[in-house]
Amino acid sequence: MYGIKVGKTIVSTDGRFEWDEPKSVSNHADHGLFFDEVLPAFDDPFFMELYDEAHSSLEETRFRGLAELQDFIILYLS
Repeated sequence: MYGIKVGKTIVSTDGRFEWDEPKSVSNHADHGLFFDEVLPAFDDPFFMELYDEAHSSLEETRFRGLAELQDFIILYLS
């Protein structure tokens, strides 16, 4: 685990991200990656972020991104 567990919420050790543990387990089942395994992608110097109009609302602005992970996996994050 790449973070501090608070109930079902996990906060990354650098405080930049937080996620729900059951959702991370679900993501692993669906896509083969836990959320903590994806965190290094956000430090990719070529990370490309795009506004996600379809999933944004007045309450929450959402983004999609493209990044490299582990020197060969290209992730599409949403």
